[in-house]
Amino acid sequence: LAGYIGEFFSLMLVSLVFGLVHWLSFSYFVFASVIGLYLGLLYIWTGDLIVPITTHAVYDFVALVYGTRYRPVQ
Repeated sequence: LAGYIGEFFSLMLVSLVFGLVHWLSFSYFVFASVIGLYLGLLYIWTGDLIVPITTHAVYDFVALVYGTRYRPVQ
């Protein structure tokens, strides 16, 4: 994709798609798009896909632990 539209526009487009596939609400779309931008930048900076994958996995784990921590058991 970067070969067609350039690295900057590719990063913006992929970040928006990342936000869309994580859609829960508009505000979460914006948040997820920013996270997608950060993950994309991690890949560009390191050149290693394992870095953003690991970062995403750690975020998901923390969100799972803290997101379910204070919910009452039914």
